[in-house]
Amino acid sequence: MRGKVVWAALLCAASTSGALAQSAKIVEGKPPSWALAPPESSAGDPPKDALIQVRFFDTQVRLSKKGQENYISQRFKILQPEALQAANLRFMWRPATGQLAVHSIRVHRKDGSSSEMLGKSAFQTIQREENLEQAVITGVSTTIFAIPGVDIGDEVEFSATISDRDPTLAGHAFGSLQLPTTETAGAFRARLLRSDNLPLNRKLSTDLDKTTAVRVDQADELVVDMVHPKSMNFPEGAPARYTLGRFVEYSSFTGWPQISSTFWKLFERSSTLTKDSPLRVEVSKIAAASSDPETRALAALKLVQDRVRYVFVGFGTGNYTPASADETWERRYGDCKGKSALLLALLRGLGLNAEAALVNQSGLTGINSRLPSPGLFDHVLVRVAIGDKSYWLDGTQFSSPKLIHLPQPSFHAALPLRSVGAELEDVPAIPLKMPQQLDVMEIDASAGVGKPARIKLRRVVHGNEVSFLRSALAALSGDDLKRGIRQALAYRGGDTEAESTNWAYDEVTGALSLTWEGTQELDWESETPCASFLYVSGGGFTPPDEKKRPKEQDQAAPWAVDFPSFKCWITTIQLPPDQGRVRWTYSSKPINRALGGIQYFRQATLQKGKVQTVMSTRALQAELTADEAKAIKIGLPTFDNQKSWIYQTRVGPDAENIDDPRAVVDPAAISWNAAGKICQPPTKP
Repeated sequence: MRGKVVWAALLCAASTSGALAQSAKIVEGKPPSWALAPPESSAGDPPKDALIQVRFFDTQVRLSKKGQENYISQRFKILQPEALQAANLRFMWRPATGQLAVHSIRVHRKDGSSSEMLGKSAFQTIQREENLEQAVITGVSTTIFAIPGVDIGDEVEFSATISDRDPTLAGHAFGSLQLPTTETAGAFRARLLRSDNLPLNRKLSTDLDKTTAVRVDQADELVVDMVHPKSMNFPEGAPARYTLGRFVEYSSFTGWPQISSTFWKLFERSSTLTKDSPLRVEVSKIAAASSDPETRALAALKLVQDRVRYVFVGFGTGNYTPASADETWERRYGDCKGKSALLLALLRGLGLNAEAALVNQSGLTGINSRLPSPGLFDHVLVRVAIGDKSYWLDGTQFSSPKLIHLPQPSFHAALPLRSVGAELEDVPAIPLKMPQQLDVMEIDASAGVGKPARIKLRRVVHGNEVSFLRSALAALSGDDLKRGIRQALAYRGGDTEAESTNWAYDEVTGALSLTWEGTQELDWESETPCASFLYVSGGGFTPPDEKKRPKEQDQAAPWAVDFPSFKCWITTIQLPPDQGRVRWTYSSKPINRALGGIQYFRQATLQKGKVQTVMSTRALQAELTADEAKAIKIGLPTFDNQKSWIYQTRVGPDAENIDDPRAVVDPAAISWNAAGKICQPPTKP
């Protein structure tokens, strides 16, 4: 794993590894005067079957009020045929706001000779963005230099400087320097320089703080050296923030309020409509259609979602500056920044209290312990306050449901953008009240044991997965759609025969339903000819894993929980007819307990020849403390992991059919809305 410079960017997409065609000149010349000579080459033994052998990997960053310069210098040896691709050097930079200067590209041959390769091959800039299929235009160019004549055993050495000056946040610097976290033979250096008396805060990850790796620690210079670093032993199962290490972060922002007020100015300007803006007509239409503030807010949100397509635009000043609401509406496309500015303009035009907020949707926690930096956010949302409720509106989604049914936020912190600045806000981890996934299965086994049964399976999905499923299913038809639905349901084939499949989206609740109906041979088992039994699909729990870490890892670190998560399975079986004294019954003990941060719930009932089981798992918290994790081991011996089953039993001559007091719920009447109550116990575990 190589060390790297992490440039901060407020992005609405996962990657910026593409390139945009630019008529930019690449400079060739000497290294900058402030750059140090490369660290001493290391000849450490590489791991067995390694592709390359690192001699040195040097990253030096110089920060000033004029921008940032990143000097990189590397030397590595080609060990395997698969590594010959490493001789195609890739430089990523922004021609609109920066410059690429290549100082040297040298090959050290295995015969002992050495030659400079600059001028012996041409630089090439990729002509398309790698992420255009995700509607991403970053303005980042990828320049490639294919070194000619490189063979296995040769060593490649090169140095270059990539400079950048973002005009939007001129005078500010922020980012991080990353050193290897896995075992890698070689010499590594990360150097951070400050000039022009630029106000700058620095912070070392706790594993680097006060270690021998920090060779220089001065006000204007910080140097971290590593030779043959060993792998970091991150605690298994810990939240993502515990898997970060060996980095130096820096920021010239004095605090979160400064970031908040800085970006507020950008969004305030972009969300201000011109006097003759056509958006004023759209505002009037929404206002005339309803006086209800929630209805108005939803109409504005759908206008942004459904009539303005998503395209991330990061070239020029677009990496941080949102396009104006009028511009986004005119061109009918925009990224999260542009769409949020447009949504702000509409909501404020409707007299609603709304503000933009920066968030991190990757689920990263612990942001409040980091240096204030825009680079810790990857998305922009709009929060609207209506009465005593607040709603997070995402203009990049499609056809959102009613506001009360919007998916719960997946982020843990938000930075509201306000004129006077705002502090980072924690977003509480609230357990879901409605299931993300609801499986309703009906089995008609009335034909008898060993006979094909009628099966109807309906899965209702809610949350962030819905947009992906809608897009995927809308592209299918005919037999492809049948197979797609069966695959989405993860339902077995072979002994099943589908007669009908379908899917539908509920615009009110935002729930997507998949249905499959057909016949299937059930897995009946028999102890005797008159004692058949069948395990109930969706009627048994898998016990939680015992939380154990190797003794050399941090035992006090918390454990991550799959949060938020709420899944429910409801199975209804029409039993075969009773045969005299041989009658059908069931075994399914009620469960209502919490273990490992998960609530486990199961109940069953028998009424008029039908058995119904309801089972659910629901995450109650995002993390477990070390002590809470230890409690899992104590609770496992009493955890009921028995499956539910129906079976035949012989009764006495005077036995009466006695149904359970709890009624069987009609499967057709079980909606996503109703499942919130059906799938949870009436009392806390």
